[in-house]
Amino acid sequence: MGRSGVVEFAKETFKVCLKAARERSVFYCIEPLSHTWTNFINTVAEATQLVKEVRHPNFKMVFDCRSASVQEKSVSEALLWALESGYLRHIHVNDINGRGPGFGETDFVPILRC
Repeated sequence: MGRSGVVEFAKETFKVCLKAARERSVFYCIEPLSHTWTNFINTVAEATQLVKEVRHPNFKMVFDCRSASVQEKSVSEALLWALESGYLRHIHVNDINGRGPGFGETDFVPILRC
């Protein structure tokens, strides 16, 4: 199955799960993860596109600073894009080393200014 087939299968699967999410008033959030962890939905752009295509009010996205540090050209620009999309529901504020802010090398000042 090619990439487009995988995306279509994922959309169908999410749509089935989202019926239950809506009934229970919960959100399912897709999280773009680094290519070192997965080969599916690695960037904010990919997550935004998937949420847009699924078109369900209970399907949103998570922004992960650690993955964005690896995947995106600019973490703060990627976060702004996620915010402006209207699809962002949750943010993981974690350092590139997996620990909390201040326990690694990530500069959180520009990120938190978003």
